[in-house]
Amino acid sequence: MVKPTNCELRNILLVIYKLEVDIMNLTADLELLKDLLPLIIPLVILHLILMTIALIDIRKIEETRGPKYIWVLISIFVSTIGPIIYFLLGRRQ
Repeated sequence: MVKPTNCELRNILLVIYKLEVDIMNLTADLELLKDLLPLIIPLVILHLILMTIALIDIRKIEETRGPKYIWVLISIFVSTIGPIIYFLLGRRQ
């Protein structure tokens, strides 16, 4: 059996140390996520509701200010603000 050299042992210990640090950082990140979930979930629900209502309205309405496909893209990709911008600026009525 071949014995590892001191350099190889040092590298192995360094890798183990880095893994331990990564695990500690991951644990801290998960704790932060757990603390922020009560804030994140309502915002995600609000975003989905606004986006769905905007997309339904874009489909039903006859005319918008600008092409409909642009308002669809804005409503989907500009987070919660996109549907609000559509309702304030995009509707003709």
